[in-house]
Parts: sequence; structure tokens; C-alpha cells
Amino acid sequence: MNVEKRLFPSRTIRGAVLGFLAIIGAGSLFAYAPASYLVGHAARQKHIPNNHPAPNPGGKAATFSTQGAVNLSGEYFQPQGTNGRSCASCHIPEDAWSINPGTLQDLFDHTNGTHPIFNTLDANNPNMDVSTPQARLAAYSMLLSRGVFRRGGAPRPNSEWELIAVDDPHGFASLDRLVHWRRVMPTINFAVGSATVNWDGGNSIGTDQLAGLVNQANRNVTGAQQGPPASAKQLAYIQALMRKAGYDDFRSARTEYRLTPRQARGKFTKTEASAMIDRLTSTDEDNPTVSVSEPPTRGPSTLEAA
Repeated sequence: MNVEKRLFPSRTIRGAVLGFLAIIGAGSLFAYAPASYLVGHAARQKHIPNNHPAPNPGGKAATFSTQGAVNLSGEYFQPQGTNGRSCASCHIPEDAWSINPGTLQDLFDHTNGTHPIFNTLDANNPNMDVSTPQARLAAYSMLLSRGVFRRGGAPRPNSEWELIAVDDPHGFASLDRLVHWRRVMPTINFAVGSATVNWDGGNSIGTDQLAGLVNQANRNVTGAQQGPPASAKQLAYIQALMRKAGYDDFRSARTEYRLTPRQARGKFTKTEASAMIDRLTSTDEDNPTVSVSEPPTRGPSTLEAA
């Protein structure tokens, strides 16, 4: 089995994007690791040493990082949204940081289809019944049989083609809504100078590699992980409360409030922002007035997914 290793550029983006850059899957994997390893062992590990072999029926897979090991406690491995998914739900070391049908079937069998990866976002049709194991087996047949995830949207204007008819066996696509299926890409480092993010450049930002990776990570948090971003009003309110508490910015408050690296850069989901506002206001019994022109919307609406 051929294994390719490349070194990474130094000082890359941190957080979820650092995790995205700092790992490279190795080997040709076409089968699944045992569920006991995927669900149990992986949850107990804190890191994966360089070149540590992860067994699978096709042989073994290894990972190499210029950090010396892959830190499994980083944001890449933590749910950032509302549905329990993380980047690592679909990019696992046993499958070269991708995931394949055998692994998905094993996870389904082990959890009766309740693992976070089985979400109606990627069902054959998001309106299908998923109330029982048998129903979930039918709803996720594309995911289980082919290892593909549903994507799509409205046809783009001014395209070089015209959509004139639709034949979708799952009854979801229409003339106004395209459906396509994509397989999880292996998570790998980028060649020096490359700024293409995703195989089709769908997340690229011009020639800025870092900006493209940040865009990809943010879209994953607010998309596949169903974590709507905090509103500008919420962020302004948090900043005002922090200034009143004596902090100049998010970074300076990181230790006191145990902010993640992403949050220290001012990136919160709506749920996280609502919780942060509760923490900041609960420390002052007088519920202080802050310099924000219009208070943010709070309550149940901040917990809804986009």
C-alpha cells in the first residue's frame, strides 16, 4: 500500500481550520473499522501519534502531522452547532479522514441510525419518516449504500444550460431545486501556493488560501452542523458587556470565560452567543445598561437553526 506524506506550511490557521490542515489520511481504504473502535476507542483517545496504524479490513491507515500528533480535543473534533455533528463525524482517521459505506453501515447498526451523522439534512428526502430504525434505514439508503451526502440548491442564473425536466426517485428535486450527491473528501494538506478549497473550488476566496479555509469551516458550522451564526446585534451586545467587565476584546477574556480559539476571534453561533449573554448579565445583579443602539433578540429564537 502506497502512503504519501507531505509537510505542512508553518503557522497555519487555528481551531477547526488548523485541524483541517494538520492531518493527512494515508492509504487506500474501502471498508470499515469495527464499531467498538469507532464509537468506543476513538472517544477515549486524546491524540493520535504520528504514523500510528489504525486497522481496517483493507489493511491499516496512518496519519502524519507536523505537530507531532493529531490532537483529538481540538475544535475539529467538537460539535460547533446544534445537531451533535463535528468535522470528525464525517472525516475519520480509519477511513483516511473520509468515510465510506461500510463504516456508515456499521455506525448505523451500532446506534440504530441515531449517530449524529444520520441527519435528515442528508436523507434521500428531508421529509422522510425517521421515527424507527426501519424507517431510517430507508431514509438514508443513499448514504448507507454509496457513502454520499445530499447537496444542492436553486439553479444559478445565467447558466450555460437549462433545466427542463426532473426525474428524482426520492421526490425532492424540482425545476427550482437541484439535488446532487457528494462523497466526503479526504482531509489533507494543501500544496504550497494552492488556494482551491474543495475539489470544485466551491469554498475558495480568490487566491487567499486562509480565507478559503475559514469560509469552508464557517459554512460547515452553520450548514452541516446546523449552527446559525450569532447576529451582529448579539456580538455587539457581548462586546459592550465585556468592555463593562474590563475586557478590551474577546481574546483578553478568553481565560476568564474559557472561550475557545474560535470564540476568541469573535466567532459564535447564536446558541453560544445567547449563553454568553446570559453568563455576562448574570454576573451583575443590576442587569447593567450597555451602549448598544438596539438590544439583541434573545429567548427561543436564538436557538433556532437557519
